[in-house]
Amino acid sequence: MKEAFWTKLLFSIFAVGGIAFLGFIGAIITALYGGLLFYTPLVAILAIVLAIYVVLIIFNVLSRRTSNIVLLSILGLSLLATAGYEIKQAYVNRIAMVDDREVNLLQYEPFAEKTKAVNLDEPSSYHIDSDFPRLDGATALYPLYSAFVQSTYPEGYYNPYDFQTSQVICSSTPEAYKRLIEGETDIIFVAAPSIAQQKEAKRKGVELKLTPIGREAFVFFVNKRNDVT
Repeated sequence: MKEAFWTKLLFSIFAVGGIAFLGFIGAIITALYGGLLFYTPLVAILAIVLAIYVVLIIFNVLSRRTSNIVLLSILGLSLLATAGYEIKQAYVNRIAMVDDREVNLLQYEPFAEKTKAVNLDEPSSYHIDSDFPRLDGATALYPLYSAFVQSTYPEGYYNPYDFQTSQVICSSTPEAYKRLIEGETDIIFVAAPSIAQQKEAKRKGVELKLTPIGREAFVFFVNKRNDVT
């Protein structure tokens, strides 16, 4: 009797150890392939449940019929959870998203052929003929200062991606502040500086002159069945 118990216990230890090892390997693989939020926890839970199941089988706690039902239930729930997750992901992936990394700023390049940069209805009363300020800024604000350049600068080459030779570029807000503080640009069109950016400017002995030209607002879009008023 005691011998049988210790034999079963030994088998249980080996079985649990093997399942734990396979579960660990599975968790690493799913995490590496981007399944950290769902598949990695699923593998861990399955490993624990299967370890308990195997121990119960080894100690003959479950009858054959019950063990089959339990096993099928484990597999069924796993498949249902996986199917539900994949259906949800497919739905989320179908939702259109705006990503400013996909914006082609060349479409708003000043003086470019078929540019989307706004033109004034009449010539600007203000012109810059020499000592052109070097401009930089946020992606969202590039169309604004591109239109300013098109109205006040002489026609020329102002490629927003050419950081070496163009005097009007767009490097994004954090980089624009960095370039301004380092003296690599003269005027930037961005949101107000963060505390960290203010401290960095002060550390470098640079005084930031802020000129508000507009205010922004948040607009929230919700499903028509959302009860938020």
